[in-house]
Amino acid sequence: MKIETRLKLNYLISLSVIIILLIVLVWIYRMMIKAEENEDLAADIRKNALERIMFRDEYLMTNVERARAQFISKTKTVDNLLTRALHNFTKTSDKALCEEIQKSFDITNTIFSRIVNIRAKDSNLRRGSIASPEGEQRLIGQLILKAYDLNGKIARLNDSAELTATNVREALVLLLLCFISLMVISNIYNSVSIGNLLGKRVKMISEGTTIIGAGNLGYRIAVSGDDELSILARQTNDMAAQLQNSYAALEQEIGYRESANRELEAFSYSVSHDLRTPLRAINGFSAAVIEDYADKLDDEGKRLLNVINDNAKKMGHLIDDLLAFSRIGRQELKKQEIDMHVLFNSAAQNFIYTVSERVFHLDIKPMLAAIGDPVLITQVIINLLSNAIKFSEPKDSIDIEIGCSPEEHENIYYVKDHGVGFDMQFADNLFGVFQRLHSQDQFEGTGVGLALSQRIIHRHGGRMWAEGIVNEGAIFYFTLPKSRNAE
Repeated sequence: MKIETRLKLNYLISLSVIIILLIVLVWIYRMMIKAEENEDLAADIRKNALERIMFRDEYLMTNVERARAQFISKTKTVDNLLTRALHNFTKTSDKALCEEIQKSFDITNTIFSRIVNIRAKDSNLRRGSIASPEGEQRLIGQLILKAYDLNGKIARLNDSAELTATNVREALVLLLLCFISLMVISNIYNSVSIGNLLGKRVKMISEGTTIIGAGNLGYRIAVSGDDELSILARQTNDMAAQLQNSYAALEQEIGYRESANRELEAFSYSVSHDLRTPLRAINGFSAAVIEDYADKLDDEGKRLLNVINDNAKKMGHLIDDLLAFSRIGRQELKKQEIDMHVLFNSAAQNFIYTVSERVFHLDIKPMLAAIGDPVLITQVIINLLSNAIKFSEPKDSIDIEIGCSPEEHENIYYVKDHGVGFDMQFADNLFGVFQRLHSQDQFEGTGVGLALSQRIIHRHGGRMWAEGIVNEGAIFYFTLPKSRNAE
């Protein structure tokens, strides 16, 4: 059963129980209201009945008309109360008791009326007289006995009403306690049952994802059921199976690539070795011809031999650059914090001596530290400075600016020159192997330096790009991760 369905079912059950208990509470409350009304009614009957006896005794002793009138008034009040009692009391025993009280009450009224009639006929009976006819004495005795019986029945009715009201109140309190207890137990049960289900499922999924995340892709979460967490566990198992298959395919692909890389490396080494041997021979023989047969060659012959020698050397440099480019992807990075100002300044000082005969302006702005391999980053800086100097040769002076700007997670470094620049529509060609925007006759180079530099920066997780304007100069940018100590 799904967790959502389980929660809805528990909610419906709890709601049904609450509705039923509320209905019972309302019913019990109405019973309590009625029981309290009956209790008050019985108390009123008893109170007025006692007052009626008091006025009766006063009349019998004094024969005062006022006492008789008050007795009759109380009689009417008690009679009205008994009529209400016959209607309100629904309990069989109480209703029967009310009927008996009514009968006894009627009898006492009859006896009292007879006593009043006897006194009205006896003109000799005066107020305060102690003596009374024998028939009246018998009636008075009967009246007292019946009144005593009536009071006993009224007391029993009052006790029964009080007991009923007390029982109903206790039932209401007990029902309230049951209601509260049931709600607490229901909430605890729902919380514990749902909590145990969620806790076990979440724990198993958490442990499973931790094991799978640690690299054990063959592990499977053992959760059964059709609830949401079970579905999540199965989806996690499916994902692990897909990752396992993908990882196996990737390992196979890596194996193929490693094998291909080893073959390529062996091929590159073989090619470079095979190419270097004839190049050395060309250099050696051309130099020997110039040295041994210089007197037999004219100037054109010497020039041609020097051209052969220079191109052989360029070919050697090209082979070295290609080997360096192919190896950069496999070279292990030894990252550390780099003082970029020191690195730029050191590289620039080496170039100052090579251009001592020209005006050289170098402006190194404040540098931020970065994280990287110092040897490889030095190679990038040398390549960029070398290009900046080379492409500034047609200008009257060499003006190079080096700067840095911070970003959120990286620093942007740039090398700016005021050389020949380039057309931005060919900017993407700058970083391709053998891609040149100027001819070999204009500027020397193998066309590998920028491609090598970009590959180094990419291995550091950075970016490299360039901006330029023809005959106004170029700016080359690259990014490196920030030093943590600099943040």
